Amino acid sequence: MPDRPRVCLATFRFPPMKGGVARAASRIASFLAQGGFQVYVCVFPESHMAIPHATEPDSSHITTRWTPLPSADNELVDLLERASAMAEVIRQLDADVHFDLFHGIFLPAAFPCLQVARRGRRPVIASARGSDATLWPSNSGSRSIIASVLRHAHTVTAPSRDSLNRLQAIEDIRDKSAIVPNSAAEPTAPWTLEAAHRHVVGTVAEFYPVKRIPLLIESYAMVPQVLRKQLLLVGDFPGKGDWQRAMDAIARLGVAHEVSVTGYVDASEVARHLRSMRVFVLTSEFEGFSNALLEAASMGVPVVSTQVGGVEELLAAAPEIPALLVADEAGLATAIARVLSSDDLAASLSAAARQAAHHFRPEREREKWLEVHQEALKGAPATLSR
Repeated sequence: MPDRPRVCLATFRFPPMKGGVARAASRIASFLAQGGFQVYVCVFPESHMAIPHATEPDSSHITTRWTPLPSADNELVDLLERASAMAEVIRQLDADVHFDLFHGIFLPAAFPCLQVARRGRRPVIASARGSDATLWPSNSGSRSIIASVLRHAHTVTAPSRDSLNRLQAIEDIRDKSAIVPNSAAEPTAPWTLEAAHRHVVGTVAEFYPVKRIPLLIESYAMVPQVLRKQLLLVGDFPGKGDWQRAMDAIARLGVAHEVSVTGYVDASEVARHLRSMRVFVLTSEFEGFSNALLEAASMGVPVVSTQVGGVEELLAAAPEIPALLVADEAGLATAIARVLSSDDLAASLSAAARQAAHHFRPEREREKWLEVHQEALKGAPATLSR
């Protein structure tokens, strides 16, 4: 084994691409490089996406390789064709590098790693993200691929216990699973209670259907007009259908003059938008461990959220109630109105949100990722952690 163990990190997203998965993959690569690994990131975006002409590694111990993959009309055929093409790229790189360890970010990205890792019987870490626990298992074909990954991976990680439990329903992974939550750095300029943002409701996301933006628009419109002035949607709509459904809701409810959609913004600009909100609202149908909510909580923005996925786990890190969790859709407007109308409640939620987020700093995530990779190299089983 070389002085610096060589790990192949396979992912569908990586900066400068946008989104939580890209940021998570970047964090993991940086953590491993800092922890003594030589990291080779194999990025497999869809061919229609903008691919950087050249990439600058975060350090001399990170090498990035981009290989665009074409899409297919059939989801299962697409997954199998992608896996075959990815495996060939990884196999060719492995012939030169001789990897000690493989890590797929998204369970479908771990599938081709397993094909290459069989030679030499090397360990594979499979990391579930957002849709892995909900979208893929709903299709019988993709479910078989996910089951194979869960069965054969050395270690399976997920960002929350809820996600892990959903995967456990597919395959027994109790003796080889680990929870590794996302993290957010301490903000340099946290949120403060100001009159300027008293009537502003907002959210940050890539507005996929799971985010249920039409529900957010409808809930906002139900808030008494005296309390609301602006709904700030920080992000963009990846699909035309998603955009159209949001625009239809805005037109139907007559709030076009109150809704602002920023489009894609650089990660460095997100904090500025968060500071301009009185309340951050998450209306997702499912979340593994929301990066956007964690960042908002880290800054101290009061939070209202649907009671889903890893949200409760994130916010339960503080002994106080750090957010208004809504069990049903009807309660969203009421919860938003409560925060908009009470400075005392907003200040209390802000302090408790920061307390909860303090448990999810980068140094803790780094420690856990290094532990998972080092144990996999030793052949030791993963440990389920909170």
